[in-house]
Parts: sequence; C-alpha cells; structure tokens
Amino acid sequence: MECQVCVDSIESIENAIKGGADGIELCSNLFEGGITPSLGMIRMAKKKLEEWKEKENKKVEMRIMIRPRSGDFCYSEEEWNVMKEDLFICKQEGGIDGIVFGILTTEANIDFNRCQQFVKYISFYSLISLITLFKLMF
Repeated sequence: MECQVCVDSIESIENAIKGGADGIELCSNLFEGGITPSLGMIRMAKKKLEEWKEKENKKVEMRIMIRPRSGDFCYSEEEWNVMKEDLFICKQEGGIDGIVFGILTTEANIDFNRCQQFVKYISFYSLISLITLFKLMF
C-alpha cells in the first residue's frame, strides 16, 4: 500500500520522509484544508526531495495542491483562472509528479466540465497522477 502525506512545511516533509512516505501532497495552510503553496515552497520542497533521493536512493513523489482559497470547492471565473495559472506555473517549474484538486458545482456535485478542462491542461505533463475531489472531501 502506498502512503501519501499532506504537508505544508519543510519540517513536515522531513517527518513524512523519515516516516516512510512514498509521496507528499504539498500545500499551504493545511489548518484551513490546504491551498496552493508558494513557488518558493515548491522549490524548497523539490530541493529537499532531491537531497533525500541522493542520500537514500529513494524517490518520494511530490504532488501539488491547486486550490486558490480555503472554504468550499465552488470557484468563480476569476478563481478558476487563478487555478489554471497555478497549473501553468507548476508545468513550467517541472519536477512535479502530479496535482491535487477538487471542483464542485453550486449544487455540490463534481464539476465535470471544469475537471475535464483541467485534464486538458494537465496533458502537457509527461507523467501525471490525479487525485481529485474524493481525496480532498472524503
């Protein structure tokens, strides 16, 4: 069984690695349910995971949460555009194994239209792993 750990600090990354995590889900503000981490945090996390890989010869995968704010998962058009821009930044940054996201309609159903659009943007990745709303909500 694979172990993925949600983390929002370098200390949490170190603890997850030492605890045997196979992967991390990097976010910011985990107390509020997690939001998209800063580019600085992404870069520092990549550096920490590279150091671990060189030291222990073990790759720990990193997925980035794409979520513009805490609260519900119903996003305005402006928030949706922020999510697409965050995804573009992750693509440009490289060294990321996947993303974590969740998008609902105002009726609290999965927003399949936006999820499908997001998958089109994701197709630029050579290797991607999606963990959708179910991971975030249940």
